[in-house]
Amino acid sequence: MKKIIKIGNVVGIISTVFFLFCITWGLILTDAVLVELHRNILRVAYPGFSMSFVGIIIGIILAFIYGWFFGSFFVLLCKKFSIYGQDIEKNIEIKKSLEEKSKTKNSGSCCS
Repeated sequence: MKKIIKIGNVVGIISTVFFLFCITWGLILTDAVLVELHRNILRVAYPGFSMSFVGIIIGIILAFIYGWFFGSFFVLLCKKFSIYGQDIEKNIEIKKSLEEKSKTKNSGSCCS
């Protein structure tokens, strides 16, 4: 559960930074058509977004929420489809214990 929250927060922060980069890029653009296209794309991706203080805060919050859900969903999928359905560290421990069991079985054989 901690991993889900941790990865969710990291992806949420990355998504927020990307959103702020997009806002900055929209301010740098000089062509009026490109500026309007850029703002329309942001309005579609982030409902409630506008180039005002409140609109940008709404966009930041939505970017974090979208990123958090995407990151959490990714972790859940990785856990679902990983070997044994567990963490990598636990998989390594299981593999070592299986190898030790196979060594003890092989060492007790009298035929060589």
